[in-house]
Amino acid sequence: MGPHRSPFPLLLLLPRGDPDPPAPLLPLQQDPVLATAPEPPEDPRELAPGLTWSGSLRLRGEVRRDFSLGTDSATNNDDFLLSQIRLGLKWRASDEVSFFLEGQDADIHGEDGTDGDAVPNAFADELDFHQGYVDLGGGPARLRVGRQKLLFGVQRIIGPLEWTNTARVWDGARLSIGAQEERAVDLFATRLVAVDPSSLNDGEPTGNRHADSDFHGVYATDRTLLPRTTLDLYGLLRHEDDFDDEVYTAGARADASFGALSLDAGIAVQLGTFGGLDHRAAAVHVGGNVAVSGETRLGLQYNFGSGDADGDDGDHGTFDNLYPTNHLFYGQMDLFSLQNLHNAEASLSGEPAPDLAVKLAWDAFWLAQEDEDAWYNAALGVVRSATGDADPYVGSELDLTVSRPLLGGRMVLELGYGHFFAGAFVDDTGRSEDADFLYLQARVGL
Repeated sequence: MGPHRSPFPLLLLLPRGDPDPPAPLLPLQQDPVLATAPEPPEDPRELAPGLTWSGSLRLRGEVRRDFSLGTDSATNNDDFLLSQIRLGLKWRASDEVSFFLEGQDADIHGEDGTDGDAVPNAFADELDFHQGYVDLGGGPARLRVGRQKLLFGVQRIIGPLEWTNTARVWDGARLSIGAQEERAVDLFATRLVAVDPSSLNDGEPTGNRHADSDFHGVYATDRTLLPRTTLDLYGLLRHEDDFDDEVYTAGARADASFGALSLDAGIAVQLGTFGGLDHRAAAVHVGGNVAVSGETRLGLQYNFGSGDADGDDGDHGTFDNLYPTNHLFYGQMDLFSLQNLHNAEASLSGEPAPDLAVKLAWDAFWLAQEDEDAWYNAALGVVRSATGDADPYVGSELDLTVSRPLLGGRMVLELGYGHFFAGAFVDDTGRSEDADFLYLQARVGL
């Protein structure tokens, strides 16, 4: 397929921060506790009193080798360039009322097998309406209504997926009560906006269960109960009639810092229906990092997402990963999600030179239910299905990420390399080759 072409490349207070102006550039490679990539500063330009504009440009080249583990597919080997440009306009009408509008053009160039025309699409979105909302309130209660981003906790369950070229937004309303630096509760009722690369993103059904779902929830954060500790509690509902999905998720997470040591942990349980089947699933995370010398930190973490033990018993046990930014957690090659998974990671990160952030991570992966369930990638798609007699060990991944700010911090340059070592499960289920991933990315605030 030829390259896609285009003309050119809730509330005033959001959980975990929503800078003014909105639409911040998020770190690209982030530990749940330690961010390793610096963030370009925001520099809104004032057009008139109360009226400012902001923007960003991002370019990323990717090289993928044996990404389908050596199978004869168009996506097994692919090279392409991703471009993304955003322009935003904010009008603060008063202390209680403001408006924000943002356009985005995302494009993919030079691809061979990657589908730049699929709907929904993570690569291309031709000159579209990305965000647009009104913020109301300036006291303890604030309301955001319109097309917006959701980011809660460390993005393990809900995030804007900024790693992808088109990112993720929802249509809906969000009410925030309280102060984020102390105690706050957010309530939201939304629907995900599926990206159509050649037409306006208008919310039309796509045949994708997650893209077509209503998504509602309550998320509470407290930073006052325990010293140096953040506690989160949440309840979520993903609902989609055509797929007969009604998944309820209840969860909790905490992170704490004790001098050189930082710890975080979380648990989520799910009930309801998935594809008309009774749904019972769970996920667990525990991890932390410690300063071993100066800015150098050693990190360890373990992640578990339940799988389905019996595909014929009328129950569904695979954890529904919902709307995460999986790129941050289970290897930067995006080969895994928090579904039917045991994952262990060791990482070393630091700054060997001023303004130079480096992270080296090793991940190992096993399937929780290797005989009945499947291997799922970061997009929640099946990589390979179980055969009934496969080994649970899928493989391991080694990742290296290097980032550096340039132009006085207005630009961030990031280089990443990943290698996947195929394990026994891959050998037992078909063709088996190791995979490689290389990328170079530049982001600049306009």
